[in-house]
Amino acid sequence: MSGVRDYDIEAEEREVRLEQMRADTRLKNVQAAVEWPKTFTAIIVAVATVTGVVAGVAGGIFGYSLHH
Repeated sequence: MSGVRDYDIEAEEREVRLEQMRADTRLKNVQAAVEWPKTFTAIIVAVATVTGVVAGVAGGIFGYSLHH
């Protein structure tokens, strides 16, 4: 041998693809960690809005019934 390593192109390409998959997974995990508070807040706001509308309608009906 002359000291030159055999270069396995397929193995190198496989390693590059695996590293890209790992990087994609890390990115998705970071994005999910950033997104969940926004989603949670949106759900709370939606529930509060629906609850407020229902309470407003109930209050309106109650108020109407008191005056008629």
